[in-house]
Amino acid sequence: MREFRKGYDTLTSEQAEVMVLTYLDLEEETNSLREDYVREFNTVISAKQTLRFFQIDVRVDSIIRTEISVSNPLVE
Repeated sequence: MREFRKGYDTLTSEQAEVMVLTYLDLEEETNSLREDYVREFNTVISAKQTLRFFQIDVRVDSIIRTEISVSNPLVE
């Protein structure tokens, strides 16, 4: 993100593509990790408790993403 903020106005198409693909890779890794945790959580707490945990996790993640997005300009 720091790199992006420094040079967003001079961002090349190649750099933009790398950023998008990196973002998608990170999303995939995050979702895979969450799936692993669902299986683990369900062995020690109920499925309803697991769902509640992930609802809270998604809300916290949403707050963090909002904070990040307001601090980064849109590419023009």
